[in-house]
Amino acid sequence: YSYPWHVMQTQIDQIYEADRGLQEAELIVCTEPMAGCLMMLQSARARGKTLPLLGYLGVALLNNCPPDDLDTFWQSLVDLLESQ
Repeated sequence: YSYPWHVMQTQIDQIYEADRGLQEAELIVCTEPMAGCLMMLQSARARGKTLPLLGYLGVALLNNCPPDDLDTFWQSLVDLLESQ
């Protein structure tokens, strides 16, 4: 898989840092891939912001998740559920 979780997370972090709208968001509305939604939440959380997530999950949860990072995906989902 070309893009492991940590590589994609770094890219999402850069997008978050560059987008004032994301930095000021009070809610994340997300569809897919779920891994990307979780990464966006992690970016916000790393900067001291805990955001609720409104998601439409009409596809497989693991869609586009790097296969070597399934444990990271599941732990990120658990973290999200426990924070709500």
